[in-house]
Amino acid sequence: MLDTLEEMVYQTLIGEVSGAFRIPGVENAYVEGSECDLLYNEVCDAYDRLRDRLGIRDEDPDVEMILGNLLSIQHTLCLKMFHYGKTLS
Repeated sequence: MLDTLEEMVYQTLIGEVSGAFRIPGVENAYVEGSECDLLYNEVCDAYDRLRDRLGIRDEDPDVEMILGNLLSIQHTLCLKMFHYGKTLS
């Protein structure tokens, strides 16, 4: 269960929830063909090419940490922007 409205909006925005938890009026930024979808796919393709060049079959822990941290930064910034939007409007 999602705890806060901010978290519910974020989860809807990144396409992680649907149905009863989805916030009406918030679009999935990662819907197929969207800018975020295309950029994310480019990242995944680059990751695969990097693993091929390095001869790595499994996930690389350093690259996984980089990607995970960037997604955590995205999460933090999205929640802050939502909060600022509520506060400043």
